[in-house]
Amino acid sequence: MSQVEVLGGSLPPLPPGASGRSGGSRGWIFAALSVLAVALLAVVVWRVAFAAASGATSPEQAVEDLLQGVADQDGVAVLGAVSPGETAGVQAFETALTERLEAVGADPADAVAEGLAIELGDVELSAERLSDHAYRVTVDQAVFTGTSDADGEIEADLAEAWEVLPGLASMAAFGGMDEGSFTGVYESEAFSSELDESEYGWSAVGPDGEVDRYSEYLEDDFGFDMPDPAFIVVQEDGGWHVSMIGTVADVVNAMADGPEPDFEALSAAVTGDRTTAPTPEGAIASLLEAVSSEDVPTVLDALPLSQVGGLYPYAGAIQDSLDAEGVDVELEVTDIATSEVSRDGDLLTLAVDAATVEASYTDEYTDAETSTMTVEGPCVAFDGDESCLPERLTELTGIDGFTVTVREVDGGYQVDPVATLFSYLETAAENVPEDVLLSLLDLGEGAEPQAVEAGVPTTVTLDALGSATLAVEAEAGQAVMVRHDDEVHVMFADAEGDPTFDGSEVSTAWTELTSPSLTARIATTSGTQLVTLSGDDFLSGPAEVEVEVVVDEVPQIALGEEVPLQYGDHGVAEVVGAVQTDTSFLSTGERGVSSYCYQGDECRTLVIATEPGTVVTLEEYSDEELDGSYGYEPELEPEAYGLAGPTFADGATERSFDLTDVEESADLTVTAAGVVVVEAANAYADLDIELTVLDDAGEEACYSDYNIYTEDGPGMGDEACEFEAEAGRTYTVEVRDYEEQGSADGQVLVTLR
Repeated sequence: MSQVEVLGGSLPPLPPGASGRSGGSRGWIFAALSVLAVALLAVVVWRVAFAAASGATSPEQAVEDLLQGVADQDGVAVLGAVSPGETAGVQAFETALTERLEAVGADPADAVAEGLAIELGDVELSAERLSDHAYRVTVDQAVFTGTSDADGEIEADLAEAWEVLPGLASMAAFGGMDEGSFTGVYESEAFSSELDESEYGWSAVGPDGEVDRYSEYLEDDFGFDMPDPAFIVVQEDGGWHVSMIGTVADVVNAMADGPEPDFEALSAAVTGDRTTAPTPEGAIASLLEAVSSEDVPTVLDALPLSQVGGLYPYAGAIQDSLDAEGVDVELEVTDIATSEVSRDGDLLTLAVDAATVEASYTDEYTDAETSTMTVEGPCVAFDGDESCLPERLTELTGIDGFTVTVREVDGGYQVDPVATLFSYLETAAENVPEDVLLSLLDLGEGAEPQAVEAGVPTTVTLDALGSATLAVEAEAGQAVMVRHDDEVHVMFADAEGDPTFDGSEVSTAWTELTSPSLTARIATTSGTQLVTLSGDDFLSGPAEVEVEVVVDEVPQIALGEEVPLQYGDHGVAEVVGAVQTDTSFLSTGERGVSSYCYQGDECRTLVIATEPGTVVTLEEYSDEELDGSYGYEPELEPEAYGLAGPTFADGATERSFDLTDVEESADLTVTAAGVVVVEAANAYADLDIELTVLDDAGEEACYSDYNIYTEDGPGMGDEACEFEAEAGRTYTVEVRDYEEQGSADGQVLVTLR
């Protein structure tokens, strides 16, 4: 884990992502709802005898069928409700996977959500006609209720949950889906889940200690707001199907405040001609030629309509984005040799035995670059620099080269990207080793943790996925220390074997201090402590690694005291009173590393030293370091500061703003031209605010909604911005409560400099 260096100091590292098994059936619910909102593919289906469906009789019925299929965990219903082109190749993949699971005596249904029973009720939908071939169906209400073995009673309204999905996704990107791995606290009518309090200040928490509507923070902090929950439904072969691709495009376009989608473009595509190639391999060249045109509708015309139809209304927005970047792409297939791998109805999978593609690329940031790409079996070379598929990947999946699946369309052929993806998955399902398959799907019995004796070097064999779990006994308060190779990642786990992070963990693997690495943590309970080992990546596979686990009492030292080297070339100690704040950091010198305990956290700070004389001190960030660490870079001329003489109407340079009524504003004037710095110090730390300054023409002079700095350092809800003022003009300072609820405690002191 790496630190972010900032002007001689260091910011806390990202929290480690959770790995291993999912966190119970609640994680499945989150995943299912997320798929409905932002995924391109439907829920993974295990027992599906999928055949082309005729579609629903109405747009509303298509959406209700989809929601009911999710509730029933019925893959046939889910896939039948989705546009057929977007699920191309699912049947072959499902068949291969089911046959493998049944061959090893596993029930495919167990991989969905064991002990989970859901019902769908209270569905309210409204449909908006967009064209002859498309509707937008809004979910006004869709309540999922039920029970699970892990969580008991479950109730979630998709209409309520929809708006928090990007927030959950962004948190999952840092911490995974397991409960306790998120930062921040989230409570709503849709979900009520106690999550770890924020350790790094990334999650906004409202004045009452909970976030009632996460979308408000999305809009204010990330620049977008979630639109109403709605699905794009398209007509195909006389029936209505949900277009997941179109739905995602609609959500993204709305979040980005894109142009109004043109749904007549979809109708024109339905009645127009498709771009096809006379031969299967010609379809590859035809698609690359379309990409070279840099015209989005031309590219869409070269792909199956049932797959990309939902994108036509947004072609203008995509085109504008590409044009704004000045993208110029030229691709030409000068040579290609293919062989047939399999045929399934109108789908034909080809192996690309050899190919040569001449390419050039330019954008506003990149000068024209040209290169030659050659494909030869499992190897790809760019201008002679060759890379091949890893042998371990071939061992695990049977994928030993590159394939493309094409579809017969109107007497010709088009590349089918979705079917190509599922062709690779089908190959993997047929060839993946049994133990890897069962482990990936969390089926069968997991390996028991390997008991190790403290202080004794041990050889550990990683499993097929390159991981292992160790068990060692320790008393509460003792340090558990693991010596390991630099290529081995070490984490501590809970009783279920899922990795956890409580803040006392420290590792020289975060740095380049010593080899082999040392990772340590203080045991919080007495008994068996679990330690997980994993290789560099998924492809590391089974291997033998050397580790040594030491369990010992470690000395407690105060800030400024030297860390004793009680283990030969290194020392481990607990530092009492080493609590960092938003304006301070722990310094260990060049040969030490410490864990990260912050003000308000219930954790303990460990330090590892690798040379004599190492001490831990609590240092204050300088103003320059704070500015850098919070992303603030002054852009105005230094000599212009302190010249403007800004004051409020009463001649004062300070004024208290009362946010009882959500927002308050006041005018300021200047005596001369110069830079004005406006600082808003929030007396009520849990109230998040935004600061805006407008000129007398109503134009924004400066704005802050990101905790930059104040005279006393940055804090939750403290804002500051600066602008170049012109003599004789009047400016208006506005301070606003993010949540628009108002607070009697919301006293904000605004200072002019």
